[in-house]
Amino acid sequence: MTRTKPISESNTDQFKAWDGDEGAHFADHADQYDASLSAHHERLMGAAGVVATDNVLDIGCGAGATTCDAATLAPSGTHLGIDLSGPLLAVARERAVTRGLANVDFVQADAQVFTFGTRVFDVALSRLGAMFFGEQVEAFINIGSALKPGARLVLLTWQGFAENEWLQLFRQIMSAGRDMPGPRPPKQPGPFALSEPHHIQDVLTSAGFDGVHCDALRLPIYFGTDVASAENLLLGQLGWMLEGLDNDTRERTVEQLHNNLAEHMTSDGVAYASATWLTTATRR
Repeated sequence: MTRTKPISESNTDQFKAWDGDEGAHFADHADQYDASLSAHHERLMGAAGVVATDNVLDIGCGAGATTCDAATLAPSGTHLGIDLSGPLLAVARERAVTRGLANVDFVQADAQVFTFGTRVFDVALSRLGAMFFGEQVEAFINIGSALKPGARLVLLTWQGFAENEWLQLFRQIMSAGRDMPGPRPPKQPGPFALSEPHHIQDVLTSAGFDGVHCDALRLPIYFGTDVASAENLLLGQLGWMLEGLDNDTRERTVEQLHNNLAEHMTSDGVAYASATWLTTATRR
C-alpha cells in the first residue's frame, strides 16, 4: 500500500499540483510520457550503473519506470520510489506488480523531510524529479543521510528555458499573442531550479557530495507516435493556456499547434530537440 507521510511547508504548492489535476494528467498518460524521455532514460540508467546487489532510492519517481528498471537490474537489492503524487504512485505500484517485482516499495512523501533511515542506499537517482524542492540544500542533506559513504547520486534536470526550443515554441503558440507568466527562474522550485551547473555544484557540495559533474545532453524528446496523439497530450498538459480565448482564436491556436507538431513528425514520432543536465556526484 502507498503510504502518505508529512510534507514540508515549503513544498505544499507542489504537493497540491502533483497530488491533484497535474499528477492525474501525467498518470493518465504515463506510458506516453515515459516514451517521450526514452533517450534520456537510457543515459540516466547508464550513468547510475546499477548492479545486482545495489539498494536504490528513486527521488520523484513518478510512475515508477526508473524504480522498476533499477529493481530489475538489482534483483538482490531493495528499491524505494518516493513521490508527492498519489495518482502517479498508483501507476507505479501497478507496474511493479505487473513486472513481478517484490523488491520495490513506493511511498507518497516529501523527500525533503522523509525519514529514510541512515546509510541504506548505494545509489540515488532522479529523472526530472529533483527540481521542485522548496529548500534544495536541506533536501539533499536529507537524501544524503540515506546514502552509504561513496554512494552514487545521478540526476537528470532541465537546462534553461532558453536552451529548450520546444518549450519556447509551445509557450509562443499557446499564448496566442498574449502576455503570459513566464517560468520560474533558476534556483526557484520548478522545472529550471537546477538548470545552472554552478548552482547544482553549490547545492550538492553544501549537502555533502563530492565529485559533482554536469554533462550537457541534447537529446530528442517525443510527444507521440503521431500528430494526433501528440496534440492530445499537449492540450491536456497546456490546455489551461487557452482559457479566456474566444472560439475563433482558440481554433486558430490549436491549428497552429497541430501544424507545428506536423513539422516535427519523424520516423520515430513527433520529436523536438531538448537540453538537459546529467549530473553525477558521490556521497562524502
